[in-house]
Amino acid sequence: MAEHSAPTFEQIQTAHDEMGYVLGWRFLYSPVATLSSASCAVITLNPGGDHFHEPLFSFENGNAYVDETWPGKDRGAHPIQRQVQHLFALMDQPPSDVLSGVYVPFRSPNWDSLPQKFAALAFARKLWGPIFASHCPTTIVCVGKQIVGQEIAGLLDAQLSGRKSADWGEITLDLYRHARGRIIVTPHLSRFTIFGREGGDDAFSELLRA
Repeated sequence: MAEHSAPTFEQIQTAHDEMGYVLGWRFLYSPVATLSSASCAVITLNPGGDHFHEPLFSFENGNAYVDETWPGKDRGAHPIQRQVQHLFALMDQPPSDVLSGVYVPFRSPNWDSLPQKFAALAFARKLWGPIFASHCPTTIVCVGKQIVGQEIAGLLDAQLSGRKSADWGEITLDLYRHARGRIIVTPHLSRFTIFGREGGDDAFSELLRA
């Protein structure tokens, strides 16, 4: 591993090619310095896309959830970007200071269509395990319960501590605790508009205060 236990561009590219992926990859939505400095993190599952995108290791000019233009929207105006912007505000964090990235860096139209999921997850564990061993943000927000939340809780030996209703049917935000901090797990924001509405914001704020 390179400085700060970060992987290199070449390591991710090699894994991408060896596993037969063809759509490209993306790793961080924040500056690479956040790997060793951030007190808060937001980690999602994998980058979307149904055609090839040039590989991108990090976003050095702020934070992609605020400062990048996503297809069909003005800069920072995509619904997912706006939800994550609410997360940054609730955590009272400058966006460029938050470690933001994907657990699995390989692109696919959706998770179900990603080939070699077991290999991809094994690579992700080798990717993030040393990162968190070197520097672990006190608060990690995992976007996606069934995979991202379970995977990162497993990496950090975290235990479920509580749940709060997001005021959306039976949807909850889940709190895990581990020796170095906490993990808050949310549903995937492409399916559920959790943040920017009273129920979701209040549930998240309560877990932050817990």
